[in-house]
Amino acid sequence: GDNDRFDPLFGARRFEFGPTSLYGAYARANLISPGLRIEVTPRADVDGFVAYRPAWLESDRDAWATAGLCDPQGNSASFLGHQIEGRVRWQALPNRLAFDVGCAYLAKGEFAKDAPGAVDASPFYFYSQVTVTL
Repeated sequence: GDNDRFDPLFGARRFEFGPTSLYGAYARANLISPGLRIEVTPRADVDGFVAYRPAWLESDRDAWATAGLCDPQGNSASFLGHQIEGRVRWQALPNRLAFDVGCAYLAKGEFAKDAPGAVDASPFYFYSQVTVTL
């Protein structure tokens, strides 16, 4: 009868766990995930970053919330995988027009491969974005 999960209610995950929208491998639920992020600004109008994040389940008998996978017996280990993400943004017209391209790749770990209902493919997500500020 206990629910010990963190419930964020609202808010973006982008700054923590990678791009959102159709891709959202991680959320603030049953997760241990340290990360490393390197940001660069080679020119005043160009910036980008590369990020690396390994992830484990806090409890191997609980669910990987965003994937909907669960192994109540805990036989599928707890490592979810390695996520690598990158983004480049060009401010074509500063404060008016910006172009972004980015991607995320999740190299699946034992739990993501072996849990009941898991699929074998590792997701690769690519996006492009145009921001116009009026």
